[in-house]
Amino acid sequence: MRILPCVVLVTCVALPHVAPAQAPKPVQASGATVPDPGWGKSGGTVGLIGAASVLVLAGVAEAVNAGGDNASAIGAAAVLLSIPAVTVAALGGGSVRGVPGNPGMRMGGWIAYGLAIADGIALVGLGIADVTVPPGPTIACGVLGALGISFISFDAIQSAGAAARARQRGSVQVSPSLGAIRTAEGHLAPTLGFTLRF
Repeated sequence: MRILPCVVLVTCVALPHVAPAQAPKPVQASGATVPDPGWGKSGGTVGLIGAASVLVLAGVAEAVNAGGDNASAIGAAAVLLSIPAVTVAALGGGSVRGVPGNPGMRMGGWIAYGLAIADGIALVGLGIADVTVPPGPTIACGVLGALGISFISFDAIQSAGAAARARQRGSVQVSPSLGAIRTAEGHLAPTLGFTLRF
């Protein structure tokens, strides 16, 4: 029985990276900010929960209005709840560094939210003045506000994910390596080692 030699190899794959002297600096040599997901994912999640809550309250207010009762207190609660929800989502997205995010989604969210908050305040004012609000505007306002908060929240979550992936690409990764090489005698010898990616 013949024993084949086993060769252990270490394979290094070098990817573009910052020079060691520049690694501690918060800004890379190109001037781009080092990717940082911040708390964008958490802020976006809180924003989505707030958007769902605003939508539920708008639905309840619409049902109360349809029953002939005054729903201004429920509408006011929806408006007041939307303010911290959109604020947390926006600040969470603002904590992300090194990626542009989705400016179109963010801008669309702010436009939708601005229109919804203006409509919401007007509807609450009508309710306080005992003016009957016809069916439709209350739920439409809630849907618009929830969409606006959701767009801002999705932008924060997506930006945090992109920053986390960009940061991971710049780190050192070690993975096992298994293969075979041909010896000088022409035989195949198994190789075992690890691959460094940096």
